[in-house]
Amino acid sequence: MGDVYKIDNITVTKKGRYALFCGGEFLFSLDEETYLKHHIKVGSEFSGEELESLRAASDYFAAKNKALLLLGYRDHSKKELIDKLKRKFDEKTSELAVEKMCELSLVDDAEFAKKLCREMIEQKGASKRAAEQKLYEKGVARDIIETTLSLYKDDECDAIRMIVEKKYLLKLRDREKRALVFAALARKGFKASDIKTVLCEYSENDGEEFNG
Repeated sequence: MGDVYKIDNITVTKKGRYALFCGGEFLFSLDEETYLKHHIKVGSEFSGEELESLRAASDYFAAKNKALLLLGYRDHSKKELIDKLKRKFDEKTSELAVEKMCELSLVDDAEFAKKLCREMIEQKGASKRAAEQKLYEKGVARDIIETTLSLYKDDECDAIRMIVEKKYLLKLRDREKRALVFAALARKGFKASDIKTVLCEYSENDGEEFNG
């Protein structure tokens, strides 16, 4: 028969959690919901397995609240949210909390990818390659990334023109600065061929300086 732990003291922490003590030693603290749900009081007895179950239930509750808090600031991909929760909770608890967020439709990688692409490509004029890299960094699955980016045409000349006319028109008057514009657009992930096509539209020569 396993050890039995008798709760001999309960105190409320500054954060409103219930600290459990056994034999005068602190065991762990519980959130109010878990504490009340299990009718814990001084004199309650638990096996080691039951205590671990209580701790896990309380951690799960806390992880869900943390996930909701993070989602209140901005949308997250599934992996991104799990990784943030793992800074405070174990992997299993973090994954269970995020699965709950998915069940509540608060986390959806397909919708996350669409929203990120709308913001980067449509609103900010970023390249498909830049959006792809950002989604990859967020841990979005390859098939979701490919499906989302397939909604955007491969010819990104219009996006490049928008950036050029907004930021670089004056620089295109100077040969050296034109080369810097080419490099800046390349760093944004646009194809060299598309960049050359657009920059040649703003050049009086044949565009040889844009061959990279």
